[in-house]
Amino acid sequence: MAEPNTTVAVSAVPLIALFVGVFGASFGPYMMIFLGAVCGSFWAVLEAPSITRWASFWLACRSILLSLLLTVAVSELLAGAFGWHLSELYIVVSIAIAALGDKWLEIIDTIKTSIQTAITNNEKKEDKP
Repeated sequence: MAEPNTTVAVSAVPLIALFVGVFGASFGPYMMIFLGAVCGSFWAVLEAPSITRWASFWLACRSILLSLLLTVAVSELLAGAFGWHLSELYIVVSIAIAALGDKWLEIIDTIKTSIQTAITNNEKKEDKP
């Protein structure tokens, strides 16, 4: 039988989010990314179906590691595209990436379908005289 994993996550997510929001800027950008990744990983564990403690632990580790690796690159892209401040994006992007958890395949499939639809529509427009 699966062990419950929601008790810790339910109480920890709002507290960590509040802590990061209040004290994050004083810790520096890398600590903000790490704390955001931890907060997002708790969110991913909370949204996961009934899984054991070890599975929850590995999901959290994967989410944190992925968030630590991708946050700076994604934040740089968003800051360049939309003109937002880079330091403000770190926390939001790190939480969002970590909160996705194991839903990356769904997102990739959705993007692939959108690109295929756009290409098909573009080809239809070119065929019409």
